[in-house]
Amino acid sequence: MAYPLPYLDAGVDDTTAVTYLQEPTVSMDEGLSAYIHTMRSQTPPVRLILVVAHRARLTPAFDRLVDAAGCAVLVEEQHDGYRTLRSGRWTPSVREFAPHGPLVRDASTVPGPHYLLETRVPLLSLSISLFHPARRSTSLGRCAELVVEHLMPEGTEFSWGRYEPAGALWDRNALTTLARKHMPEVHFMLAAHGPDGSVMSGTLTVARTSNGLEEYLELVLNPRWLPLGQWTDQCMSAFTAIGNELKPQFLLAHRTFGYPDGTLPASTRPLTTPLTVLIGAPGLKQLGIDAADLVQRHGGTVTGRGRRHGALIPLGTSPESSWRALTALLITLDGTDGNLARVLSPSAPEG
Repeated sequence: MAYPLPYLDAGVDDTTAVTYLQEPTVSMDEGLSAYIHTMRSQTPPVRLILVVAHRARLTPAFDRLVDAAGCAVLVEEQHDGYRTLRSGRWTPSVREFAPHGPLVRDASTVPGPHYLLETRVPLLSLSISLFHPARRSTSLGRCAELVVEHLMPEGTEFSWGRYEPAGALWDRNALTTLARKHMPEVHFMLAAHGPDGSVMSGTLTVARTSNGLEEYLELVLNPRWLPLGQWTDQCMSAFTAIGNELKPQFLLAHRTFGYPDGTLPASTRPLTTPLTVLIGAPGLKQLGIDAADLVQRHGGTVTGRGRRHGALIPLGTSPESSWRALTALLITLDGTDGNLARVLSPSAPEG
């Protein structure tokens, strides 16, 4: 295998390429992004194995986009072998992993460093899906602005770009124009830094669908200005603003753990704590559920304008209470006819 790409470190065979990313913080920079696109555009697509150091910090953009691109990420152990980023399963060598995957023997094949928690802090993670009509007048990025306005401190500097580091000053018009040029799908990197050390980073993806445009954001924040006990209320405020001004399909806030700079570890990640969820009018319509009835049963508020109403539901603050609340909500949404499986199936029509 011979491609004139600096990110290609080794070829296991004609269908698998290996890249070693040895930086302390691994990000989705321009070179890596171009490399992934080039290799995945081959016929047939080249399988990519990315190897990171055992104490590497991963940006949220890298964490999400390499997974979306189908890359396998291995963590190089300090003394022997490699483990998969997601499951922690061990393999003795990259060459062994390429055709067979990680060894599957018993729990002991997950090395101890995979469970290393080190010094981590609570982080706020957001997943947001919005719908837009495919019109020339459509403007993207307002949701990201609302997140910054409600969850970052005053004086925050907000930037964006196609790659990391996202260094261009925030410009909704420029983002919308660039998204239009790169349809049917394009990814953007977002970053924000507050004067008190609060940080936000993540991705904004715009994709054409059969019913318009989907704007999908995955963001990780360390809102140092906001006491931990106020995270749920502040997320409720942000989601209310998004639900009243835009056309959200689904919003979820949950608490996870990572590093103070908002990066994520290359080892195990504890179970997250869901904080609040908003189900927009399109989703409720598909499920056949009334927003007011859902709020009356599970608490929260009705959002939206006119006849387009969503349901914003708080889920709690502790892992136990939050998961109980989310489980109860899912049971209601599923109903007696398996609503969730029907709506989430690939053939389901969009709302």
